[in-house]
Amino acid sequence: MDPCSRPRLCYRSYDGFVCRSPPRAHVEAPTLRTPACVCRSTGIVALLSSGLWAKSFGNMTTLRQLRQRRDFLIGSLGAVGCLSLAACGGSDNNASESPTAAQPALPQLFSISASTLADIVFRPENFLTAYEALGGSSSTPLAYVQSRIGSQFASLTDTGALTVYATVIACNAAPLGETPLPPMSSTLSQLLTAASLVCGHYCKLTTLLSLLGYPLLIPPDAPTGAAQRPVLHTLVWLDTVPLNTGFHSQLIISGVLDNAYLLLDPTYGYALRVPFVGSGPQADLMTVENAATMLQTPIDQANLALLDPNRTASTPQMVQVLLGGALGPQYIYHDSIYGCEGWDARISQVIDDLA
Repeated sequence: MDPCSRPRLCYRSYDGFVCRSPPRAHVEAPTLRTPACVCRSTGIVALLSSGLWAKSFGNMTTLRQLRQRRDFLIGSLGAVGCLSLAACGGSDNNASESPTAAQPALPQLFSISASTLADIVFRPENFLTAYEALGGSSSTPLAYVQSRIGSQFASLTDTGALTVYATVIACNAAPLGETPLPPMSSTLSQLLTAASLVCGHYCKLTTLLSLLGYPLLIPPDAPTGAAQRPVLHTLVWLDTVPLNTGFHSQLIISGVLDNAYLLLDPTYGYALRVPFVGSGPQADLMTVENAATMLQTPIDQANLALLDPNRTASTPQMVQVLLGGALGPQYIYHDSIYGCEGWDARISQVIDDLA
């Protein structure tokens, strides 16, 4: 059940819930039948006529058999969305802090020029060109990203570096604030040109940019015993999470760091290395559950890279909670439509439906 406890589609705006009952035609978007993937080597989005996606990611028979779930399957990458919990801030107790309060501007770890952002807005695949240009002729994009975010990220892979850069671009795309853009139907172009965004939109934009370079980031995780690959998951926190944000969305990337998860927050502009503790991830737990369990252990400040310090300057409680071991799996929002499971299923199904 969605947080509004009403049988309507719902998403959060910056200052609270906005509930609406869209016409059926709006939620039953036509499904593309042409399989699609991204050819990173050429830096363009290429449509390929093969059964790659269905073979690589398995079938989603159970999900397809549930009629109520079909309403939420969107037929293109640009329309992947979160139907609810799309915003941080605006919790029911109005306890959220605004990261956009007036204050002296602090230098960002990555300098994103207006022309670079304009190029990406004009043609989203230019994001890959911008990433490949990092470090110039004297370095590689991976080495450049590693040098900017710190030695604790020395084991970061190229896939992980690209998701960090996608986070930077998403964070710079628009300020945090109320938006009329429905997250379930927003496209990559709409997200890049929005006047303001909230956390679900920021996570969605980061995800879509990352998928341009690495389509195989989509969930689910590889089966036990199979070759593992990096996978991107959306972590949705309940409004009781002590981050003081209300409902909030972040991204967890597995397989891009040695003995650690990569947590990305494009809303507040930071990357966190979440070290494994104890015996490491438990096979019977979801990735987000494992990550949240690791967050119960205090984390050294060196594992946190503030990509845009301006976003967290007025929210000191967030950083303290993030590093202090105050989070945990009890704050995860589980729901097959609106929660972590809903995000994973929706993104996976969109790719699978393209076959």
